[in-house]
Amino acid sequence: MTEENPFVLTPHHLNYAILGYYANGANKAPFEDNVGHSLNFQDQEVQFQLSFKFPLAKDLPVLGRNLDVYAAYTSRSFWQFFDDKDSIPFRETNHEPEVWAEFHADIDFLDFNLHKVAIGLNHQSNGQSGTLSRGWNRLFWQGFLQHKNSYVSFKTWLRFEESDEFDNQFDYAKYLGDYEIEAAYKLKEHSFGLKVRNRYIFNEYGSVQLDYTYPLTKRLKGYVQWFSGYGESLIDLDYHTNKIGIGIVLADRI
Repeated sequence: MTEENPFVLTPHHLNYAILGYYANGANKAPFEDNVGHSLNFQDQEVQFQLSFKFPLAKDLPVLGRNLDVYAAYTSRSFWQFFDDKDSIPFRETNHEPEVWAEFHADIDFLDFNLHKVAIGLNHQSNGQSGTLSRGWNRLFWQGFLQHKNSYVSFKTWLRFEESDEFDNQFDYAKYLGDYEIEAAYKLKEHSFGLKVRNRYIFNEYGSVQLDYTYPLTKRLKGYVQWFSGYGESLIDLDYHTNKIGIGIVLADRI
């Protein structure tokens, strides 16, 4: 296992690079308000995600179960690679460090097995200042159900109020929801993924993402991603995005 090798990073979420297309146009407004002039953002955009985790403690005996403690970091970037008039800027990069404790539940539930349950702390921000700053902190709970070549994950959270009044003016729960459901199914070397976010009292500001990966070489997989909804990135929190892209994935989710 890569976790036992100190010189290898273990993937956390998908590690991918895609060429995206925004059917309804790139979100220029926050940036134009900040610089005071129009920008030449393109509908086409390069997007990539790097995500890794590492164990802080393994197999701690707690209440008759083994407990692992992990830390992780995920970076997701949106690069205006085709906007040469504005010097090919990175439109947005979201940074997401987190730490959590993970119980080995191993509880059978119908045809599924509740493989593990996690509780942790998550921070997400875009590293900007002034009117472009976005960031939030949350306490989360997550459960993982496995079934042969598939799994279902349910994640819910509680946001902490920020000391920064500017960040507090954004309604993160409205657009990023109260929970996230993720499911994946593997058929031979192909995998299909679904991710849904919304509030417990359903609203129109949720999001849905579909993924498909397929083999290209022994080490690389092709990747197709479709996203529709709000909160694709923190700067796009209240902006509806409809995007499809194709690229490569280095480490699949299943």
